[in-house]
Amino acid sequence: MRWRLELMHKKKTDLDKLLSTLRGHRDAPSASRSAALVRNLAGFNVPNKDKGKKFLKDTLSWLESNEDYHVIKGLATENDWEIVVHYSCKFQNPERWKPRDCADDFVELGTQLEAAGGGGALIVTGSKPRKNDSLGLLRQLSSEDRDTPTPALHCAFNPFIEDEDARLREYGRLEEKLATGLCQGVWLQIGTDEDLLVKGLEHIRKLTDRGGRHVRVYGGVFLPSKQLLAQQRFRPWAGVRLGDEYLGSVEGAREITYRILKIFREHSVVPLVESKIYKESQLQELAAFLGEGGAEDGAEGGDDGRPAKTRRMLG
Repeated sequence: MRWRLELMHKKKTDLDKLLSTLRGHRDAPSASRSAALVRNLAGFNVPNKDKGKKFLKDTLSWLESNEDYHVIKGLATENDWEIVVHYSCKFQNPERWKPRDCADDFVELGTQLEAAGGGGALIVTGSKPRKNDSLGLLRQLSSEDRDTPTPALHCAFNPFIEDEDARLREYGRLEEKLATGLCQGVWLQIGTDEDLLVKGLEHIRKLTDRGGRHVRVYGGVFLPSKQLLAQQRFRPWAGVRLGDEYLGSVEGAREITYRILKIFREHSVVPLVESKIYKESQLQELAAFLGEGGAEDGAEGGDDGRPAKTRRMLG
């Protein structure tokens, strides 16, 4: 299963450690989960969690200069490797409150992404909507005739909103974003309501079929852990919708994650792992989640790729 990883580093040494660990998996047996995990990695996402663009610029520079990064990119089984930076309207400089002012940033981002091997930009509003939001910026970019190409653009969509009126507004905003003709990808927020997820994916399919567009869909998931559940119970991420069953136990969260990934497979959604990965054990657990290869290193894997503990829990 093709997958993507969101980079959670705060400094270059953290990023170097992750890339070194991933590169080490190239020496694993070719039929192992670890080797398949790296081969099926389709790229990295770089979130914009600091004001301004310095963090995005620094990360792209670090990747471009890191030998391990280029080795990992070369191991990909398909030629669709892509770096996607998150351009947050919330975190841009104070003088960039207007969509027209932000539009100029994308020429520079395009040049930097090209140096790092190609990629795109996911435009998000941020946690506090303001006049300069993602839809307004996409409209501004679609209205301009530029000699210099901008990077491939993507948009976000949250199918997990429980209030029907608010959910329909979100559906409408997605339709307007796609109507700009710029969005090559739709990125789903993290959530656990499987019915709402399927409805949202069906809505995307209807919009793309109607417009004759080819749009790839990506969906966020966590790698469940006690630390993650504690953090999401007391300080949940904005927009993330996790039910009581998920938050109640690591075992429950893992089972729901398997079901979400099954829906992703059925609808050709590429998972984006939004957990910090820094240990070998986490990569092995992630490989089991994504169902790559057979058991390795003495692990008791099953035909469905689930660890033995989870299979026993499910009977």
